[in-house]
Amino acid sequence: MTSAFAFFGRIGFEGRWSSRHHLAARISRRRPVVYLEDPAGFFRERRPEGPDDVVSIRPLDWPLQRFGFLKRAGDRAAARAIRGALPRGTDRLTAVLYVGAPLDVVHEVHPDRIVYHAIDDYSETYDGERDHRLLEWEQEAMEIADVVVAITEPIRERLRNTGHPRVELLPLGYDERRFTPGSRAAPPDLSGLPRPLLGFAGTINAERLDLPLLIAVASARPDCGFVLVGGAVGTLPKTLTDLPNVRVLGFRPRERIPDYVAAFDVAIAPYRDCRINRSCFPLKVVEALAMGVPAVYAPVRDDLVELAPHVKYGSDAESFLASVDAALETGARAEARRTSVRDLGWDRLSEQFEAIGANPISGV
Repeated sequence: MTSAFAFFGRIGFEGRWSSRHHLAARISRRRPVVYLEDPAGFFRERRPEGPDDVVSIRPLDWPLQRFGFLKRAGDRAAARAIRGALPRGTDRLTAVLYVGAPLDVVHEVHPDRIVYHAIDDYSETYDGERDHRLLEWEQEAMEIADVVVAITEPIRERLRNTGHPRVELLPLGYDERRFTPGSRAAPPDLSGLPRPLLGFAGTINAERLDLPLLIAVASARPDCGFVLVGGAVGTLPKTLTDLPNVRVLGFRPRERIPDYVAAFDVAIAPYRDCRINRSCFPLKVVEALAMGVPAVYAPVRDDLVELAPHVKYGSDAESFLASVDAALETGARAEARRTSVRDLGWDRLSEQFEAIGANPISGV
């Protein structure tokens, strides 16, 4: 009896890995996993070349295939590719859905179980608007899902209120193979910045980050260095980038990110106070704590109880800087910070996710 997983993950494995990639890769070490990417101009099936045993499929995309019988033919072709990539004798298949996944293809695959992995709150955009397209997709996905896995309590509560009978809570994790403490040389592009060094490592999203807060904090502390590491979405104002103690480094390969985090005296995550940010999982904070680095977060959250002793909060420049000062005084507690996130590594979380997907009735 062989049980397999099909991840309708959409985003390819090139570049920055997210939760879907970590889960698929780790589960593939224990059972067959097929991963469906978004269509492109050519069909590709990529077989694994390392310890991870994920078969990644990228269906063919051409404009006329999006309509009528040609779309149905394309959906069936993608479904055949998924089924064809599974080992002979596979008798159970769990489909894992991410927002925007092609539900028509899911139906054609005929999975035995369906898991919707809810990793964001799609009820509002960063500006408080409703994204009806995403909400309609989510409603349809929840109607066919046997189990919903939410990454934070606010997301779980919202989805429970829809009446779905099985909404589990499972947080995101960090890559314990990369975010490990130890002696690391500071990246040379941090040289010349004043200390203490306050850093953010992640997608630099101009809509999501609280840029006025960051500008106020950096302006108030010219004796501190501020560094932003990550690819940019949107345009950062010159009132931030022109500050002499601020350095925006841009994209860095994921294998190098832990070196930057280890060089921070305090990891900062200054997000705007909006619903989607209050519902997200503070992964950048968890990665910092795994390295033993103190963290300061905005906006204020009351649902992160297990991290509360090791994360400081600030809602404005004054309280944020007070939290930075308090975090700097806790430098000797690195081991306690690492211990606080010991159970949030992807190895352990992937086993829990796999158990939920293989038997969604358990834990209800």
